Amino acid sequence: MVTDERTRTVPTAPARPRRGALTIAVVAALLVVVATVVVRLSATPVAALSAAGLLALLRGGLPWRALRTPLDLAVAAGLGAGVLAFWINGHGGSRLWAHLAFALAFYLLVGVQVAWRRGRAVLALAAAAAVGTTALVAVLQWVLGLDTGYCRAEIVGGADSCERTVTAVRVIGTLTNPNLLAPVLVLLVPVGCVALRSTLGPRVGRRWAQAAALALGALGTTALVMTLSRGGLVSLVALTVAALALRNPSSRTLVGSALGVAAGIAVALGTLLARFSLGPRTEVWKVSLELVREHPWGVGLGRSGPFIDARIPGDQRFYHSHNLWLTWLVEAGLPGLLAAVTLSVVLAVLVVRGARRRDALSIAAGVGLAGFAVISLFDNPSFRTTVAVPLWTVVAILVAGELGARRRRESAGGAVDQGSTRLAPNANTSW
Repeated sequence: MVTDERTRTVPTAPARPRRGALTIAVVAALLVVVATVVVRLSATPVAALSAAGLLALLRGGLPWRALRTPLDLAVAAGLGAGVLAFWINGHGGSRLWAHLAFALAFYLLVGVQVAWRRGRAVLALAAAAAVGTTALVAVLQWVLGLDTGYCRAEIVGGADSCERTVTAVRVIGTLTNPNLLAPVLVLLVPVGCVALRSTLGPRVGRRWAQAAALALGALGTTALVMTLSRGGLVSLVALTVAALALRNPSSRTLVGSALGVAAGIAVALGTLLARFSLGPRTEVWKVSLELVREHPWGVGLGRSGPFIDARIPGDQRFYHSHNLWLTWLVEAGLPGLLAAVTLSVVLAVLVVRGARRRDALSIAAGVGLAGFAVISLFDNPSFRTTVAVPLWTVVAILVAGELGARRRRESAGGAVDQGSTRLAPNANTSW
């Protein structure tokens, strides 16, 4: 803290860690962001890299308080709900470990951005590199007609077999499933495009930077369409609506857009339920609600699939309740649902604040999260490490923007003398 007799107390930026420690943390963060998507790191390597990076930051001089975020309560509540469900049921330890790994990754990514002025831009560029790689592989799979093992005969109707005569191959990129590729593209392409445009502009020129951003956007959109993911295709509408709303983030625009999206989802869902098949999802949701009534404290993290399998006849296997919030309710009970809803609400508030600051990366993060939320209404891809890490990467970029804005407000408020606009001596203005 910086004080002066003529001014109020002025908060300063957190102490910058030593260069060696910061280098270790940045390398660990980049490996987590890129390698998880490109080579499919599992939760244990992610946890090891994240713990090493965090330890380097803290031992290098970054104080614990610098890692405080608006999401701390929601993250702690989610882990606490998982621990409670594990204690009651005695199962779900591996999934609980995975969620701890994701929390470590989140705080490492936040810490790198707090400690390094260029951290936010570098992580966004890493996201661009990761999503550009997987999107390019996906488009090549489509162009070359490679067999990915996934097909779809009908977008509406749920025909996924490759044995039918008229089918289209679904691309998977560097991942293992088209339904995992779609949310990764939705999350990272908006952030990647903004990073390329804003970061490359001063170096290669505005036109070349815009061309790179457009190329990534076109590549990602093509790959998303070729996944033939119904949730991914619907998310394109949500992405467009969110982008338009966040460019003019007045209360009327935001409320109107939210109501419009909600009405559109309700109409689409009602139409599907009335005239078409949602595949097994309708039965899965029904069984999930029955499980909630029988197990209000949850069945244990990662155990919704086996419980659902036991109640739905047939050979098809399920891994979750095909809805992010419903899955948390089934697996971690009411505390899990409360944690998931709290996280969603806080993220929505941070997106609106970022949009009102005209922060391009926060807007891009909000666009990606809006599309991901639509996908999560009909699926729960975040239980996979290859989706969870991109999700928390986008969240960390959004949170870092809020932390930077908060420090600037505090510095400006504390440095202004009574009736004066003069900054206090030694006030930090470079954040």
